[in-house]
Formats: sequence, structure tokens, C-alpha cells
Amino acid sequence: MSGDIIWESGTFLYALWWGMVLAFQYDTIRIIRRIIRHRRVFMIAVEDVIYWIYVGIRIFIICFYVNSGIIRSFIVVGLVKPLKMLVSVIRIVLQSLRKDRPKNGEI
Repeated sequence: MSGDIIWESGTFLYALWWGMVLAFQYDTIRIIRRIIRHRRVFMIAVEDVIYWIYVGIRIFIICFYVNSGIIRSFIVVGLVKPLKMLVSVIRIVLQSLRKDRPKNGEI
């Protein structure tokens, strides 16, 4: 294989890893929101803005470190794909939990 293909494969795996890390971090924020109830939507919005600023800086650092700041499509796909997979898995799990839950008054 050519050196470029090996580099792109390694970079893609690196982007996949960071996509999983960022998705896990956001899920942690969501779990904390369930444990500590927020009375105002404003606080949730502030948390989201802080998180997305962090993600933007993190992605810039990743692109700068890996590719001198040039954004490549396989890096974007590698960062977004784990989040899409996580959302799909969560949706399937939640739907199965809803089906198993008894309806009002049923035991």
C-alpha cells in the first residue's frame, strides 16, 4: 500500500476514536442532566454552548495536529459517524424499553 493510504487510514481511525470520545462526553452530560434536574432551559443551553465550543476547539486541534489545519472529508466522516451510530443504538434501546414497559394500570 502507498504511504498516503496508510496515513489516511490511520487518520480516519484517529478521527473515529475522537468521535467516540466526544459522543461519550456528551452522553455523560446527558446522564448528569437526568441526575441533577435543571429548572431552566437556559442552563441546558449554556451547557450545550460550552460543550460545542469545546468540541469546535478539539476538532480544530485534531485537524491542526493531524493535517496542518486542513479539513478533509474522511476526518469529518470519522468524527460524525460514531455519534450517528450511538444515536441509532440509543433509539433502538429506548424503543425496546418502551415496548417492555407495562401500560397504565397493567401489571
